[in-house]
Amino acid sequence: MNQFIGIEDLAGNAFIELLRRGKNDSVTVEQLSKYGEKVQQYLSKSKEKVFLLDNENAVDAMEEKYSDFFKVERPNQTDTIIKLKSGISEKDLQICFRAPFPVETMIAFMDEHAVKVLVD
Repeated sequence: MNQFIGIEDLAGNAFIELLRRGKNDSVTVEQLSKYGEKVQQYLSKSKEKVFLLDNENAVDAMEEKYSDFFKVERPNQTDTIIKLKSGISEKDLQICFRAPFPVETMIAFMDEHAVKVLVD
């Protein structure tokens, strides 16, 4: 089975893990891409084909569609930072960005190797 994971799914799940650890409320697109690669590696063990939609066009679409959750900042030509808007809870993120996925994918989002790229 093929599975598509968008940048908004990566951001939502990354923020769930960061909130659980009391960490900051922002991530770079580069961090999210690395997080996505780790999620993809985890799921490849179960022969799941995963396609990551994490390019700049996807960031622009996320910024428009999920503006209630995230704010996108571009401090320069090369960096893109995604910030979690205030008042968004872990539960809000879980309902929108984790619950729609199969259990195996949820576990991949929580995998210690994946989360490590966000907190280091």
